[in-house]
Amino acid sequence: HIFRKGTMAKEGEDGKPPELKKVLGPIDLVVIGVAGSVGAGVFAFSGVAAARYAGPAVVISYLFAGFCALFFCAPYAEMAAMIPNSAGACSFATAAFGRFLGWLVGWSLIAEYMFAASAVSIAWSAYFTGLFHQLQLDIPHVIATSPIDYDQDSNILLTGAWFNLPAVVLILLCSGVVMVGAKEFSLLTAIILSVKVGTLILFVLFGCMFVNPHNWDPFIPPEVSFGHFGWTGVLRASSLTTFAFIGFDAIATAAKESLDPVKDMPTAMFATIGICIVLYSSVSLVLTGLVTYTALAEPDPLIIAATAAGPGFSWIIPFIQVAVVVGLPSVVVVSLFAMSRVLSVMAEDGLVPSFFSTLHPSTRTPVAGTAVCAVAAAALSALCPVEIIAELASIGTLFAIITVCAAVIWLRQSQPERLRPFAVPTIAVPVLGILLALVQVCFMPWITWARFVCWMIAGAAVYWGRSACAGAEGEAAAAGYEALPDAPPP
Repeated sequence: HIFRKGTMAKEGEDGKPPELKKVLGPIDLVVIGVAGSVGAGVFAFSGVAAARYAGPAVVISYLFAGFCALFFCAPYAEMAAMIPNSAGACSFATAAFGRFLGWLVGWSLIAEYMFAASAVSIAWSAYFTGLFHQLQLDIPHVIATSPIDYDQDSNILLTGAWFNLPAVVLILLCSGVVMVGAKEFSLLTAIILSVKVGTLILFVLFGCMFVNPHNWDPFIPPEVSFGHFGWTGVLRASSLTTFAFIGFDAIATAAKESLDPVKDMPTAMFATIGICIVLYSSVSLVLTGLVTYTALAEPDPLIIAATAAGPGFSWIIPFIQVAVVVGLPSVVVVSLFAMSRVLSVMAEDGLVPSFFSTLHPSTRTPVAGTAVCAVAAAALSALCPVEIIAELASIGTLFAIITVCAAVIWLRQSQPERLRPFAVPTIAVPVLGILLALVQVCFMPWITWARFVCWMIAGAAVYWGRSACAGAEGEAAAAGYEALPDAPPP
């Protein structure tokens, strides 16, 4: 059943299991998108990207990543409007290319959201322990950071810690929010998001008064080695910050809970990208203007920059800490939400065990699936450093993006008559999306490629193992699929 296609049928067909509640309007979708994007990518990884790869030119990295995201977003919007009964890239790939590639994309999305949730929780832990330190309530180092780390040459280092307890607790608490219900979690996320974005706006508006232009010289530091400064470093930083724009992908996973997915999802996706581009570029420009970029290789770069600016700007430090402690969890919530929805649809298609799609009778949410997602993400955040997790989240995102762009091209050729409520203006858009994604993938460190290949090999092994051991369930799910045009040869 490698190339058996997924259905593009409308919702509400006979025999469907109980469905998720349709409660999300356009504002809710934008909130999910922005809340799922604005997090560790700017509060934590902006400093690492500047200090290790791009220098002050990290602003160019964010602008380029945002430019690419617009070309990535357009094919997503076309597919989401054409297949509203979906859960994002996994459903799109299954519909166009068959169950096996749909599984691999779903497996990649699981990595994307699991690693994103873990990366944000680790960044949150650093700010949280810093806030407690200011209150003279120090959390022991051995339970507040990862036991492993690695340097810029990818050499593994031992930190002497046991595990990152605050990060684990955060993920478990956020999973409880996801289990409550889509509308409830959207309202809570909107409140949290206002605190987070409001603080970033304050950082930019008041921080620009303390900028020292000498910190931007040189704006693009001379290349030390491939991917470390120079233009190759700028592009590498761009590829590694791709996960900071994954909010539009999270929107696609909420299609089944959207009131009008055909109309609202494309609009919400583009709005999310626009908001993120403005925030990231302005924050990174002020950040590198406040302090020399070499001092930013820490998990709390905004606080380092505000401290370096002197007493006149140090008043914002408590606001940043509160924004992170209160605001970053919204990214974890959205990531767990999206991850559980992807697994739910994969379960409906017979790709994973059926309990992932079992809904709680009152909240109508996949409680069991959400719990499994939370435990996996918590284990990662307890043991791994933020850099490794952020890189894996980005490469998983880019793989899904390439597949969705290819799906648009294939379905334009194989099903030109299908109604497309939103259509990219030219086939050149998904083609350029693929090329831009490949450029970003090529600039990732080799160790990231190796880890991702291992993850995908494990995914293929799980697929074939499940096909062999759980044939009955897979056959039952496969029997309900509508015939679509044959996929291209493997």
